[in-house]
Amino acid sequence: RRMDEHATRLKAALADRYLIERELGRGGMATVYLATDVKHGRQVAIKVLKPELAHALGPERFLREIKITARLTHPHILPLLDSGEADGFLFYVMPFVEGESLRDRLDREKQLPIEDAVEIARNVGAALSHAHSHDVLHRDIKPENILLSGGEAVVADFGIARAITEAGGDRLTETGVSIGTPAYMSPEQAAGGKDLDARSDVYSLGCVLYELLAGEPPFTGPTAESVIQQHLATEARSVTDVRAAVSPEIGRAIKKALAKTAADRYATAAQFAESLAAASRSSETPRRPGRRLVAYAAAVVIFLVLADVVISRVGRPGGAPSDVPRLVVLPFENLGAPEDEYFADGMTEELTSRLAGISGLRVLARQTAIQYKGSAKSVREIAEELEVDFVLVGTVRTDRAPDGSGQVRITPQLIRASDEIHVWADAYTAELVPGAIFDTQAEIAARIAEGMDVVLLEPERQAFASRPTENPEAYDSYLRGLSYEVRGSTLRRIEDVRLAAEMFARATELDPNYVEAYAVLARTYGDLFHQYNQLDAGPKAKEAADRATALAPDHPASHIALGSYHYLVTRQLDVAERHLASARQARPNDVSVLIDLADVQRRRGKWDAAVSAYEAALELDPRSEPVVRDLGRTYYLMRRYTSAEDHLNRSVALFPDSHWGNFWRMMLYLTWDGSTERAGQALEEASGRADLLRFLLVSWDFDDAMVLRIFAEHFAGALQGRTLQGSPDDSAAYYLAKAQAAKRNDRAVLARAYSDSARVVLEQRLERRPDDPRDLSRLGLAYAGLGRVDDARRTGERAVDLQPLDKDAWAASYAIPALAEIYMMIGEHDAAVDRLELMLSIPSIISVPLLRFDPLWEPLRDHPRFKALVENEN
Repeated sequence: RRMDEHATRLKAALADRYLIERELGRGGMATVYLATDVKHGRQVAIKVLKPELAHALGPERFLREIKITARLTHPHILPLLDSGEADGFLFYVMPFVEGESLRDRLDREKQLPIEDAVEIARNVGAALSHAHSHDVLHRDIKPENILLSGGEAVVADFGIARAITEAGGDRLTETGVSIGTPAYMSPEQAAGGKDLDARSDVYSLGCVLYELLAGEPPFTGPTAESVIQQHLATEARSVTDVRAAVSPEIGRAIKKALAKTAADRYATAAQFAESLAAASRSSETPRRPGRRLVAYAAAVVIFLVLADVVISRVGRPGGAPSDVPRLVVLPFENLGAPEDEYFADGMTEELTSRLAGISGLRVLARQTAIQYKGSAKSVREIAEELEVDFVLVGTVRTDRAPDGSGQVRITPQLIRASDEIHVWADAYTAELVPGAIFDTQAEIAARIAEGMDVVLLEPERQAFASRPTENPEAYDSYLRGLSYEVRGSTLRRIEDVRLAAEMFARATELDPNYVEAYAVLARTYGDLFHQYNQLDAGPKAKEAADRATALAPDHPASHIALGSYHYLVTRQLDVAERHLASARQARPNDVSVLIDLADVQRRRGKWDAAVSAYEAALELDPRSEPVVRDLGRTYYLMRRYTSAEDHLNRSVALFPDSHWGNFWRMMLYLTWDGSTERAGQALEEASGRADLLRFLLVSWDFDDAMVLRIFAEHFAGALQGRTLQGSPDDSAAYYLAKAQAAKRNDRAVLARAYSDSARVVLEQRLERRPDDPRDLSRLGLAYAGLGRVDDARRTGERAVDLQPLDKDAWAASYAIPALAEIYMMIGEHDAAVDRLELMLSIPSIISVPLLRFDPLWEPLRDHPRFKALVENEN
């Protein structure tokens, strides 16, 4: 097609960056052009907003809003490469590749196989869930905006509608442009509502799935107005009436997604996707196995425009397609003196951190990469295990003079995993001063991005140019701290964590303006306070976080510092979530941020958001036993037992000697179906590898006590003896466990004696930390064992009051069952059943099978409401 005057002017405006070749298509909001990226020599698709729309929006507001879209990175979301303003044109850029849209396939096949339709909907649901967790709605989900690539669905133009809506405001109506497509609009969107949320996109996805199965959308008509009116007032015909092969379960899932009132739909896209998965399993509908999207960023991505423009997709030869390349930075080898090992480790960490700041790249976490330090495995073997496209290896040699001056030589090599070809390698020599080292790190990171054909956004270039400190000794202490921190997080040794804190503190003393050092110091002190019960570390964490914020309030590191402080120390979870969400926007590849955010969201009762964050962390840290285990434990409390089993099995496979993975797999089977056979097998496996009794007493809680109770014979010898071999790590837990064992053996006097011993220990400990909910719950049980009814009730209720469901859903899911046990022990059975009913209505450890067989609840067996609970098959 010949270019018109408009295109000619655009061509001149972008000539230094893109060579416009031809027009691809026009839509309601923009015109799309095929172009060549001058710098990288590749084809891209440039979408240029209509002049009247660009004028109404204004460049600053539009470009500011569209940055949010650029931060969305997910296997089922098409990435945004670039955006800008040139000679009055507002544009954004995505790669140009070959393929077909879902609309193309529908036009050809009319109706899709049921398993294909459900899989596509689940892919889109995953993309929506990820975007919604970043407060981004799509607003225009339809077959034209979904591209099929290698058996997977990818959503295009994600967040563009948000950018236009947020930037345009009330002026948008003046342009005649409307956001959304009538056939797929939610009732609230069709009615012109402005306060849309995730449930609007869920409705649109329901419409798309309906069309995939039925061959047409739920509502059709001669005009847009007639279709909109049906969305507002007419119930859609059941998809099972249109196509009998569709199972009733899938039909019900779609019906719920298409509810007229938003509150009656699935609250999240993840819930809709999970319901579809469950419906497929229950109806024995076969599913095609998912295929990873892996490839080079230059060779694989998908672009689809709102204007029904179909562009193409190019796959990597011999591999599966992908939107974002995956890279692992293996620990650099130290060629200098042995005492310089920390410096090589620090260079690896710093380079990993810089690369992780690139939104168009997936960089695996250092916790996974460090497991290959000194490994004899080949690059290809490591790449296959980690499912990465590129591997970065390198060496570091330092030559120091007695006064500390000298040079460092860094030799990085970027290796393509598929054929082990060295895509890029170089050698850099820099003076041992921070400025020179930072510049070298930035140059290496930029060259690596170029080698993988990843486009750097302007904020990323600015971040590369930053110099956190100019003080050589401060930087040296910072690197030493990183080395101790990695070792401490891997081995969980308090000595290493303390040394890391000392090094970071020294770095801040040497350079009082070192924001990054203050931030990581705040996090380290928070770990000492939370994980190791070092109470004096709490005020120190606050001081470090406050200092980072005073120096740079908008710096991502400051948000991380405040987020970790309020999570680990103050437990102001709403404040913590706000700061961690801001940090995630700026650093989407930071695994520690993702994990903290997931933990906080789980505690705030945002279970689906937490799952999404954990899954994002697991993608970046695939060999992290804590991440996969915590994700499995979260699924377990949500009663999504199949998913929980998958992840807990993976946890045990990664680290067979881990207490935690084996323990929660055992708990899963007890809670899921009351299977003492499967749980007993897991118990035997765990007991053969470690001292499980000591583990249960260290972490003693409601679930730990359950294991000791249900498998009483297994632990009888140790608990009936006068002492545990070697001093127990938590004497209060030990005394309570022995009290329960004595009670089971009808030794009431001995049970009271051990309950009193636990009371003494706990009362002394609570003098130091009077608001510790866990110890208060334990003390309530001790009082109940002593028959101190009022004290037991007061103490147990205080534990729950300190961590109520609306403030800490995670902790409450353990404290409330403990309170139910206390109520039962003191004879207040109605109150006990009240709490059990509550626990069955929310994610928690309590399940109907558990209530049926756990001997703890024997005193409630004749209670009418308890009998109704255990007879409930749902």
